[in-house]
Amino acid sequence: MSSNASAIDASGAIEFYTKNNVVFLTGATGFVGLTCLEKILWSLPQVKKVYVLIRVSNKSKDLRDRFESDIVQSRVFERLRAKHRTEQAFRDQVVSKIVPVRGDIEALGRHFATHGNVTTFHEGDKANTQDLCLGGQGWTSARDEIKVFIHCAATLDFRWSFERALWMNTYGALAILEIARTAQNVVSYVHVSTAFVNEAPTKEPIEERLYDLTMGNALSNGENADIKDPEWILKKLSTMSKEELLTFEQEVVLKRYPHTYTSAKSLAEQLITSRYQQLGFPVAIVRPTAVGPAIQEPAKGWVQGIQSMVSLGFSCGLGRIQEWLMDENIAADLVPVDWVCKCILAAASNPATATQPTVPVIYHAATGWRSRTATKLLGSYVLQYWKSVPAPKRRVSNDIRIDMYPTLPDFEKRFRQRYAKELEEERKEISHNHNTDANGAKPSSKLDKLMYASTALGPFWTQEWSFEITNSLQLDKNVPQELHAGLEKGVKWDDYLHWHNIGIHRYIIGEEDAIDENIKIDYKILSFNRTFDSSGTTPRMQPRL
Repeated sequence: MSSNASAIDASGAIEFYTKNNVVFLTGATGFVGLTCLEKILWSLPQVKKVYVLIRVSNKSKDLRDRFESDIVQSRVFERLRAKHRTEQAFRDQVVSKIVPVRGDIEALGRHFATHGNVTTFHEGDKANTQDLCLGGQGWTSARDEIKVFIHCAATLDFRWSFERALWMNTYGALAILEIARTAQNVVSYVHVSTAFVNEAPTKEPIEERLYDLTMGNALSNGENADIKDPEWILKKLSTMSKEELLTFEQEVVLKRYPHTYTSAKSLAEQLITSRYQQLGFPVAIVRPTAVGPAIQEPAKGWVQGIQSMVSLGFSCGLGRIQEWLMDENIAADLVPVDWVCKCILAAASNPATATQPTVPVIYHAATGWRSRTATKLLGSYVLQYWKSVPAPKRRVSNDIRIDMYPTLPDFEKRFRQRYAKELEEERKEISHNHNTDANGAKPSSKLDKLMYASTALGPFWTQEWSFEITNSLQLDKNVPQELHAGLEKGVKWDDYLHWHNIGIHRYIIGEEDAIDENIKIDYKILSFNRTFDSSGTTPRMQPRL
């Protein structure tokens, strides 16, 4: 089911967007989606309109408020603002191209799961608003002028129940695909997934193709069915009660996948492929690995949100977390966000997708198995940066260290040892309330949050994941300079990791005046791995040179 890489050629990307100059983008308030939006407006000025789907759930904000605060005022647009003499010129020439659309993909996914269609979904019903809404007045004419769909939205909260992850990441993805299918003029569709959709790492690099689902094995109950068929699997899941889905999550999903997030994403890919031939337009699936700050665009170190390995730098810098479920010996596939966005935009323009009669073309937005960096190197650069610069004003502790526990049992023992008093107090307080809430969220005490932050990435950073990037390399090979990432040359990790730190300092911690871009730090490779010591002394050791 792998694609023919030799047929991939995005050399005509600029011409493609000249002809197909109306784009629909989900996830535009998130890190990848927002960076994609900026890249479209910067490098593809021929695009005349970008519809952006925005969820509005806070009663104190309406659509325009969130559009203004989360998109227009974002620092991602600093170079575009600088290009125009006045703020009004920026708004007239750039912001005027962005059309906010009110829509909640989780709600849309729930509707699609229940009704099997999107035609009866109307986001504006509850809002009683004149905003442009999915299914509302004016939406049909807006939908029918869209040429390119890019679906970036997803939840990255690994604590969500399997049921809720299905609503957002599976049914939500299918609903956006259905909206595109019912539009009149779509020529290309990009679904942004994750490189970790495979159930577990393999000895060889994971290829840019689908792997068989195995969760169907637990659903058959002796039925004469194709247990690998995603449509059959989805049908079986749709008949389960909340309690049955929770049991299935614990006994099947979490024994096969790192989190409910990756399982729901995996099923979505399979279902999109299953429905591909009925769509009438080409589809590309882009799978990013761990997305990090920008290597170059819109600015070196640009980052938004505390996700992926950004959490390591942020938490270390503020002295919030010192111990992690990680292994210093694991090679990490950390990919700059601007490389991901270039891959997405190039993939949408690739005519080779139209030559694939049965399956979408899959691209790993990754540095690839030949250009990964060691977790040890990342930790070394993070720790030494924060020990070399003035303490941030927001720092809560001067305990600035990174201790990595390669195994979950050792980490849990250390966690219980370090927070024994707090755990006992909390146990007494919440022992009567350990169920999930109405949305399927797990308990969210302070220690729960700390444990989650320290261990959420463990499945990715204590196991060796490697990814083939044959399709992505071919895509990047002939693409116009505006969308060229430079995958073949790889990342210069010394420079990138230094700016990775500066980006977190600048855009996440937000202390611009304290940043010295010219600071010289004599970075050395440190050692971080720890094993549990019941005396409690080992975790206090500083990393060794």
